[in-house]
Amino acid sequence: MKDMDAQELAAISDLVLGAFSTVLVEAIYMRKPVISMQPGLRGEDPIAFLTERKIIPVGYSEEACRLFIKTAILTKAYRKELLQKVSGFRTDGKATKRVVNLIYEMLGVSN
Repeated sequence: MKDMDAQELAAISDLVLGAFSTVLVEAIYMRKPVISMQPGLRGEDPIAFLTERKIIPVGYSEEACRLFIKTAILTKAYRKELLQKVSGFRTDGKATKRVVNLIYEMLGVSN
């Protein structure tokens, strides 16, 4: 496991926990249960687009984080609920096109 990267670890995990990593988003695409750990967060939640939509739960305190982890490990129904939430996450597949169009627009070039 020493030579594995974060994506490989997420792929074989039963539960993915993290704070600011893109691995959380990648784990959602892998259809893994995900919990965002943000105890003591100061400032804006970096993955608010997921936590505010209730796609993944977020713990903003140490106690909330402990409770989420304990519940996810001990309660099969909760893990199933987490999986259902991430399975509802969809994208339209047009992000690259939008970024390219924005770059062209910023450069004042038509595509």
